[in-house]
Amino acid sequence: MKRFAANRILGLMLVCAAELLAGNPILKETDPGFLYAADPAAEVFNGKVYVYCSHDQPDATSYAPMQDYMILESSDMTNWVNHGVVLEPRTAAGFEYADGQMNAPDAAYKDGWYYWYFPYDKTYVGVAKSTSPIGPWESAVTNAITTIFDPTVFVDDDGQAYIYGSDNKVNIGDSGRHIMGAKLKDNMLELDGDWFRLTAETVSEGVHLFKRNGIYYFTARNGNPTDYWMSDNPLPYPGNPENLAPPVYSDPSGYASYRGVLAPSAPTAPNHASAIEFNGKWWFFYQRGDVNSGTNHRRSSCVDEMHFNSDGTIQQIVYTLEDVPEDPRGAGTMSQEAEGFSAQSGVEVEDATDFDGGQEIGLIENGDWTAYANIYFGNDTNAVVPFYFRASSNKDGGDIELRLDGETNDVIGTAAVRNTGGWDRYQTYTGTVTGVSGTHDLYLTYSGEAGYLMNLNWFEWTPANVSTQQSALIAEWTFDNQSLENVGTAGAVHDGTLVGTEAYSTDTHSGSGYSLDLTAASTFMQVNNSASGDAAYLSTFDSPSFSYSMWVKNTDGNWTQWYEFGGKGNEGASEGWSLRCRSFYGDCQSRWPIIFSILLI
Repeated sequence: MKRFAANRILGLMLVCAAELLAGNPILKETDPGFLYAADPAAEVFNGKVYVYCSHDQPDATSYAPMQDYMILESSDMTNWVNHGVVLEPRTAAGFEYADGQMNAPDAAYKDGWYYWYFPYDKTYVGVAKSTSPIGPWESAVTNAITTIFDPTVFVDDDGQAYIYGSDNKVNIGDSGRHIMGAKLKDNMLELDGDWFRLTAETVSEGVHLFKRNGIYYFTARNGNPTDYWMSDNPLPYPGNPENLAPPVYSDPSGYASYRGVLAPSAPTAPNHASAIEFNGKWWFFYQRGDVNSGTNHRRSSCVDEMHFNSDGTIQQIVYTLEDVPEDPRGAGTMSQEAEGFSAQSGVEVEDATDFDGGQEIGLIENGDWTAYANIYFGNDTNAVVPFYFRASSNKDGGDIELRLDGETNDVIGTAAVRNTGGWDRYQTYTGTVTGVSGTHDLYLTYSGEAGYLMNLNWFEWTPANVSTQQSALIAEWTFDNQSLENVGTAGAVHDGTLVGTEAYSTDTHSGSGYSLDLTAASTFMQVNNSASGDAAYLSTFDSPSFSYSMWVKNTDGNWTQWYEFGGKGNEGASEGWSLRCRSFYGDCQSRWPIIFSILLI
């Protein structure tokens, strides 16, 4: 994969273009016009991504030389435009009030104007404005609008704007270092009220806020890692009349609820991060100092994809120096509540203290185990099947060992759970399984030191299915109000043959009208519900007799064992097939019409 980047120096005209390799870091020292782009604050304006960065000097040995700002732009997250330095507050006319060190900036849009919030002399916040997301920029104020460290601005869906930061280097609230927030007036240039402390926990710097599915996410560097919090509203503080009672995502105290580590320590640089949604995916921007002959004072911006769990929590970021990866979970991720075991030894079911409530398994000790029946791993033995475990621990944790069909069988995968900072603080841990296909009973065995190891709320996994791109349609039927009628046939396909047609009129359908001679290709049963878009795939017909369960992904995003398909192949027309509708959601008739397709892949 290649990308092309054009570079604009000092905010003037585009003067050169270069073909660049894709992947992190976004800018490489071999690129024409290369600059050290730090503290990336990503925004989406007019269908494009703009990243507003501070600028490290190539000979810097401290942060003192930080004096200006730059912009990166992309329309596809692969091809990047380096607009170079476009804002120089220490020298530009109209910014005479701005001097000293220029730290991490942010930008926002409202009512036809783009506003660039930049700190000068570390904690004083100046503002530039433009009618374009890349400038030219003019000063919007004659002095600082407030004091805060690492300002970030968020405009909510209702148009209300907020400003955030930490009081790490300036005393504007309670003693300590916390995430702080305040409203902005409609002019985007004045505070509309006081600063409020939004977290019980202390933070260092790099505060950021984004919103997804009605949930407000706060991120900040806490020591070296970047942590995150979830909230019901953009100003979660005790006494806020907009706090929900009882809270859904916020802490019962009224503060934002701490959720754990979002990203580990960035390589050779204190992290400063931001997050955006673009083209249906979420992206995490950060900086590192171990690339481009860098140091912790010569940093480069990078980006990796973010992945959310079904409960809204975030999987820990994995830093890469490769192409921006595809979502490793893919379509068809399945969920299993930990307390939904088919057998167990040693564990107890208890109320979960994770934000989604419900129940979990706890009091887990070394040697305990839980079993889960009929876990579908997919149909590709050679693929990697990822697992995700939502757990908490107040000690060193322990290992979750995955075994098939027995608690003493070989370990096929492991997930290491470590101290999350408390039994009521949860993180999502990952593990992988290889060399497995089909449906098995999954045994989770727990190992570690003496004492309670962890609480386990749920786990998820993504079955590894061979590509379902259709190369041949053998047959397709419409299951419409309890009638099954043939709507399409095909003759010899690869080495498969379809013979006969027949219609049926009951919930259980069987007959000798169809026979499949499947000798050369993988075969799938695809199920589509025309009303809800449900779909499922049946694993390979690899023996003369077959009887498989099928999983359907419903409109709520969950996978359910919904249909069974059975019959015989390679036996001639007289053997036939059978199809049964089995719904976990009431009468099968309530979900008509359903289209059944048999494909050769």
